Amino acid sequence: MSPTTRPLSAAVLFVWTLLLLAPAAAPAQSSAPGDPIVRLTGEAVHLPSKGIRDRDDAIRSTRVQTGIEYSQGVMPGAFLATGLYVAETRNRFDAQPERWGNVREVDLGARWIQYVDESWGYQVIGGVRSAAERGVSIRRGTTYMGGGVLQHRFGPDLTLGAGAFFMSRLDRSNRILPIAYLDWTPNEHWRVTTANGVIVRYDVNADERHRIEVSALWDSHQFRTRPGNPESPGRTAVEEKGWTLSLAYRFLSEAGWSVQPFVSLAHRRDFEIRRGGTRLDRFRTGPTPGFGVSAVYRF
Repeated sequence: MSPTTRPLSAAVLFVWTLLLLAPAAAPAQSSAPGDPIVRLTGEAVHLPSKGIRDRDDAIRSTRVQTGIEYSQGVMPGAFLATGLYVAETRNRFDAQPERWGNVREVDLGARWIQYVDESWGYQVIGGVRSAAERGVSIRRGTTYMGGGVLQHRFGPDLTLGAGAFFMSRLDRSNRILPIAYLDWTPNEHWRVTTANGVIVRYDVNADERHRIEVSALWDSHQFRTRPGNPESPGRTAVEEKGWTLSLAYRFLSEAGWSVQPFVSLAHRRDFEIRRGGTRLDRFRTGPTPGFGVSAVYRF
């Protein structure tokens, strides 16, 4: 949504973690013009087979994502971050393998942070996402999102903010969500941030080299299915949403690359299938464990 992807999220509110739906590490509040930062990212996530409630079926998923991120302090007190991500998710159903197959996804997002004085500032975020099952033009699964946060810095270690986030949805009415933003650093080891959930980070040596992270995040994914799909006839829309708990460890090298293995537990995977505003089906799994790894190289 530093931009850090999340299991089946954020990994991309999108997985790009600019704030959107996954809170990003804020840049220095006094960001001044300087050299741009370019980062290449990658992530792989696997959710093992899990039974679907009240049905004789199960689903397992594997997601691979790559991206490129650009950020820069463009003027005193102002910071710009952008990200482009490409992902593919392989879904497999045990009893109904024809329900839907691999889903392609392209995400593009931007985030602007501006401080108007020493205490008050704002963030503006926006993006576009296209996602569709293979065999469908990815443009048919395009959604848009954007929002803003007004924030106040109470000192070098605490920033609070509030705002709203707009998200369009396939075959459904648009959604507006409130944002409660917190960025709190009680000491050199701990940091707590919120947006679409909460992330607690512990910097072992206070040098960013070794970091442990615990998070509880909400996310939503939408995509179009192929017209000939017998389980989802017509150009239907599928939305998956839910909460995910994660535990991660990140190692940052002196050469500028980092690697972060993680384990996760989705409270449940909740799927809804719609066409033309009508709900055709809905099903969900129980708590689903997962695991994966993400990597970043900074130029």
